[in-house]
Amino acid sequence: MWRTEQISISATPVLLISITPNVKEGILKNTGSNTVYIREKNVDVTTEGFAILAGEALDFLYLSGEVYAACVSGETSTIALVIVEE
Repeated sequence: MWRTEQISISATPVLLISITPNVKEGILKNTGSNTVYIREKNVDVTTEGFAILAGEALDFLYLSGEVYAACVSGETSTIALVIVEE
């Protein structure tokens, strides 16, 4: 089973997904026009997180736990998720 989601991102960290054993694979894509930062904690996301530039995608294969996203102050973007679950 698979599902899709569109999530608006701002400077306030938002939970993108909780990677659980039933999540088999997935992709997140920055469909907005600004850089989005992701991190497995909801603090210091933009300073210590991994940058996903506008138009870039990332496979869930290397992520675990709760994944948060944020933009730098004053910017917004959108993340598109495709999640494959058991």
